[in-house]
Amino acid sequence: MTHNAALGEREKSIQRRCLHLLDIENLVGRPDPTAAEIAAVLVDYSVVSGRRVGDLVWVCCSSAWTMANIAMSSTGEGVACRRGRDGAELAIDDLLDWGWVARRFATVTFGSGDHYFAPRMALLASQGLHVTCIARGDSLSTANRLACHTVRLLPERPTSTYLGGVHDVA
Repeated sequence: MTHNAALGEREKSIQRRCLHLLDIENLVGRPDPTAAEIAAVLVDYSVVSGRRVGDLVWVCCSSAWTMANIAMSSTGEGVACRRGRDGAELAIDDLLDWGWVARRFATVTFGSGDHYFAPRMALLASQGLHVTCIARGDSLSTANRLACHTVRLLPERPTSTYLGGVHDVA
């Protein structure tokens, strides 16, 4: 294989990767999720999203408490936190250059129903990326639904599902 062919294969590999950006508090549905709630949502998210080995995943939040719970529940995702109102959203903006995202990925999946992400979804879609939104049914904004190509909903989970701990996620 020539050097140029090897580079072409690398570019194809990069383009098959998906970037996942999760606002964990939005996905759980409350501002102070427990480690068990986070673990359950990460499992549900992985199933619904079709997450694959090699995908880049960032789980973002707005408090140190939640960040510690993500660390206890994580299966290798990157974690970012920015404290305060819209902290998870701002943490994602701090992490990424949207032009870089458009050059490196073919697919971006937003794990949040928050309308904050709609302009970013529309921008990436206009640059040829396939954009998916995964959210709880009660948190999906109309703006997100209209800005992305695909919408998938997390399964509904009663709060009692989380009370027994991580082993009750199935």
